[in-house]
Amino acid sequence: MSKAHLDFYCRMKNFLNKQREIISLLAYAAIVASLVYLVILPLLVRIEDINNQIQEEAMNQESVRLHIEQLPRIQKQYETVINDVDLTNALLDKEKAVVLIEKLEKMAENTKNEITISVQESAPAKKSSAKVVSPAAETLATGLPSQDYLQIKINLVGSYNSIVEFVARLEKFEYYSDIIAVQINKEDMSKELNRNTSNVGMFSKPVLVGSEEISKSSANDSLSASLDTVFYTN
Repeated sequence: MSKAHLDFYCRMKNFLNKQREIISLLAYAAIVASLVYLVILPLLVRIEDINNQIQEEAMNQESVRLHIEQLPRIQKQYETVINDVDLTNALLDKEKAVVLIEKLEKMAENTKNEITISVQESAPAKKSSAKVVSPAAETLATGLPSQDYLQIKINLVGSYNSIVEFVARLEKFEYYSDIIAVQINKEDMSKELNRNTSNVGMFSKPVLVGSEEISKSSANDSLSASLDTVFYTN
């Protein structure tokens, strides 16, 4: 073999060796990218979904805990009713609804929530109303201990902890009330928490029961919550 052929052979061998290294690096990079895309990213999304479910369940458990903590106070309130003590101050005066709204707004500010409030139409006294009422809504309305109430929808935007704090304060609010439904949304996640109306009482606070989770999504610490609340009036 001539020297020229030998030099050419050596150059080609070196070239192929370098190409092999590049191909190996590219293959390694492709394997790492596939691992990240097919394994790590789905795992992170799954972890976030599980975290969202835990937060939703924690909200539910927190409401149950608050209900249990309220039992001694409810018993005291019941004894107050039995003893015919004047409860005028504990019932809302409909003429002072503006004062109620201002107090709710202040409570939202103190718990670091954004709030919007809308007054809902109370259960109609006449059945001839053209408005169609769903069976669930009708059950809630007829199951309340009194038809003298002001129904308000409270919409909150805040963190999980701030919403829990608002609900806790609402449970201890100065006016007698019942939360008849709660809806919590986090981007595409939606869960309806409905009140168990088997044991409804003027002074009983609702135990919230989670219904079917419609969809799940990750990625946002901000929650929006809608509290359908009735304040009993005198």
